[in-house]
Parts: sequence; structure tokens; C-alpha cells
Amino acid sequence: KWTWSNGNKDITFTIRNGVKWTDGKPLTAADVVYTFNLLKQHKALDVNSVWSVLSSVTQQGANQVVMTFKSPAVSYFYYIADQIAIVPQHVWSKVADPVKYPDSHPVGTGAYTMSNCTPQNIAYKANPHYWQPGKPKVATVNYPAFTSNDTANTYLANGQAQWGSQFIPSIQKFYLDKSPNYHYWFPPVANVSLFINLTNPILKNVAVRQPIAYAINRYVKETERLYGVLDERLADREFVAGAYTIADMACYPWIVLYDRQGQNLDDFPNVKRWFETIQRRDAVQRAYAIAQTINTAQTMTEEAKKILFGQGRRTKP
Repeated sequence: KWTWSNGNKDITFTIRNGVKWTDGKPLTAADVVYTFNLLKQHKALDVNSVWSVLSSVTQQGANQVVMTFKSPAVSYFYYIADQIAIVPQHVWSKVADPVKYPDSHPVGTGAYTMSNCTPQNIAYKANPHYWQPGKPKVATVNYPAFTSNDTANTYLANGQAQWGSQFIPSIQKFYLDKSPNYHYWFPPVANVSLFINLTNPILKNVAVRQPIAYAINRYVKETERLYGVLDERLADREFVAGAYTIADMACYPWIVLYDRQGQNLDDFPNVKRWFETIQRRDAVQRAYAIAQTINTAQTMTEEAKKILFGQGRRTKP
């Protein structure tokens, strides 16, 4: 459990009793503190830039961890509590270079352990030390690699895959209607969500909430319209300007995010053909491979926000 205090600048986590690492040793508050301080010592590991908002992480008593932030930090809870993989101090404290360490036998506390990893598939086996008795129910889970959501969705719809976690457009028609045994569940994680504080005297007014909902729906519809414009442009040509130019280079990164934008490329066949053509280019594949090695922080510092959003024509340096 956790508790906010000090104007939402401090959060105290109470570590669950009885949780063990996959090697059988107990998870402790010291492991949590060690993990966060490891990120502080090695900035290359801090891919979410949590130390741009944190001031300190310390242990309190036997089973509590106190995190102090530089400013109110409720909005960073997702990154702190969900996106940081806690590591066992008894293992990582012996690693000479944590940044370059090839952890071929990871030790964790989750329901599964990694038993085999190849470029085509990751196989997971049930963790015998898992803290919930009788779980997990499934002994082995395979996590195959797909080059796109479209391929993964086809495997699901045809019954070649038994599960998936990717975005499925038109899920009722594409997936659920194929079999009465097909089901889905949307957990409240890994999605861009908006939770309205109905205790707020302004936000509990439906007349205020309706324009917010309208604005969100309008964005999705506008995105769909722009895809249609691009699809029409590509109807009689291979690339946006005929030949491959900077116009394609500028548009392609936006279309890479089509699933996050709630779009299905099957609805835009010309865009899909264009997208897959560019995706196969050697230079594009090399560029995206390099991008994976660069520290891409998912949170922004206050200074970065000020630079990006806080300046106008009359802003003085």
C-alpha cells in the first residue's frame, strides 16, 4: 500500500510481507531503495528520468520506503510505482557494470521466470516462489515476436495465438465475432487514460465535462480525416511527392504511431502499402535500431516543460 503526505511531495510505500525473489530469497524494502539509488548512480539506467523529480529514496523501519519529490508529484505515480523494475540487491550489488550487464538469468518477483529467449520467442515458466498460492494457473507462456500489430492480430483471429496485448481495431468484428470462446479484458494500465475528479466543484459539472469529451473525440476524428487525405494522395503514386523525399521522411514517424492514434491501416490501403514500403527500407530500419539505444525519457523536467510550452512571442530569455 502507499500513502501521500507533505502536500503530495512525499509518498510512503509499505512492502508486502511474504514476497520472494525467484531464487527463493525474500524481497525487502532495502531492495527497493537499492534499485532507485542504482538509477541515481547510473543515469543511463534511469530511462524514465525519475531522478529529475525525486529528491531522495530512503528506508523507514523494516518494511517501508519513503520517496521525497522536489514538487507535488501525483502525476509521476505511474512511472514510480509501475515502470521501475525492482532488482535484488544480493544479485546486482555484485555486478561490476550495471549499465552493460547482460542479465541472461533475471531474478524477479513476478508470476513467471524467463526460461528461454530468442529473437523469435520468449518462453516463460511459472514461478514456484510466487507470493499468491496456487497461481499462476498457466504453466508456460510464449511471447512470440511480430513485426506489426496486423500480423499479431491475424494470428489471434485465426486461433494461431491464444493471447495478445496489442491494440485490436474494431475488436468486435475482427476478433470477438470469430468465436464464442474469444474474450478480451482491458486492464487500467498501459493506456492513455483520463480520470475525472468528480469531487472537484468544477469538474463534477457535466456542462464542463461534455466539452472535454467532445475535444477528445474530435481529435480522433481529425486524425482519421488526415489519414484519409494521405490515403487519397497516395492513390496514384508510390510516395507522397512521387519519388521518395523528405515529405515521406516527415510523415512516416507519425504513421508509426497509428495504433496509439486509434487507427487501422486496413482502412487506408494506400497508406498501408506506403507505410510497409518505407518500413522495409534499410536506412529506416538502421535508424530505428539506433533510436532504441538512445535514452528516451518518458517524463519531462519542469525546465523542459518551460522551454517547450512556456514561451511566447514576448518571452524574454
